[in-house]
This record gives sequence, C-alpha cells and structure tokens, in this order.
Amino acid sequence: MVLALATPPIWFLLWIGHPDALALLGLLTGFIPLALIKPQLTIWSLLRTRALACWTVVFLLLSLALWPWWPLSLRHATFTHPAVFGWTVTGWPIALIGIAMLAGAGSDPYRLMAAGCLLTPYLMPYNLALLLPAIGSSRGDRRIVLWATTWLLVLGVGLGGRARYLNLVFPIAAYCLTHSISGYRRNLAQAVHAISAIVASWGGSTRDA
Repeated sequence: MVLALATPPIWFLLWIGHPDALALLGLLTGFIPLALIKPQLTIWSLLRTRALACWTVVFLLLSLALWPWWPLSLRHATFTHPAVFGWTVTGWPIALIGIAMLAGAGSDPYRLMAAGCLLTPYLMPYNLALLLPAIGSSRGDRRIVLWATTWLLVLGVGLGGRARYLNLVFPIAAYCLTHSISGYRRNLAQAVHAISAIVASWGGSTRDA
C-alpha cells in the first residue's frame, strides 16, 4: 500500500481531483455503477466473469437512455487533448499488442485493465491509478520493479511526443510481472476454445434455421 501511494498516478489524481478513486472503489467492491463512473479502464476488468459483463452492458444501455449523447463528448479527449497517450496517439500497432494481451489475460482484473490500457483509444496519466493495486499482486523484487516503472510516467508526461510510449511501460509491466508464459498460453487456449464454441453454436443455429 505504501508503494502504491508513493507513485505519480496518485499525485496526478490528487492534483486534478477526478473521481477515478470512486471507480477504483467500485472495482474493488464489484459495484458496477460506481466502477463505470470512469470506465476507461474499469470496463475491461468487468470482463472477468460472464455475469459482470452482462450487467455492464445493462448499465451502459441505461446510461445511454438517460444521457444519449455522452459518447460524443469523448471526441475531444480522444483526438485533441494534450495528455492523451492511447493508440490514437501512439499508433494502431499498440492496439494489436493490447488484443494479444487481452486474449491471454484470463480472469485477473488487473491484467485485463493492463491490456485495456493499450486497447483504449485515449487515456490520461491519472487513469493508471486504477492499476496500482497490481503492485501488491506481484512478488519479491518484481514488486519494486513494477513500482519503479510508475516513475516513467513523469518522463512520459513531461517530455511528451515519443516519450508518451513510456506511459505504457507500467501497464505492460503490471501484466508481465503478475503473469507467466505457461499461464498466458493456458488462458489463450481457453479463449480460443470459447470463441470456437461460440462460432460453432452460431453455425448450428444458422443450419437449423
């Protein structure tokens, strides 16, 4: 907890006062409406179970019924905000890496959000505060290494330009330092099997029709 609190994302969050900490509380408690206050990263963690994913869709549809035009408000953040470092700024190959990470993430919420960091078209440095509990998921020296990668955000934010790629080191490290090659392969095989089963069921339904 001490290491997580002594990181730039926490200080960024305190400086600008955005409600990402409430989203983190929703993530930790499983309270979806609270998690979706800032869905940029939390939404990926809600893929860890089918029930959470279904309820997430329900709440997103409800939000569209209440505020139909809220997705349009993201255009400014996605393309023009100077603090953005998602794949709209760093390039579409980053999104491909994110897809590969997501496929082998399994049900771990922090690995899912780490993959989401590369899949979300826009991110701000303070959004990464949601990933800080991953520091506690690592072990031994890996914990210190993961904590150290959060400090690269200072360079990524301060220098801008190509230095924005440094902002992605922390989520990639959070993914790799809490995972293993064998675990990745096992999760990837399960994901491929699940997709194959869905495709097969669609094919069967089409033939029956």
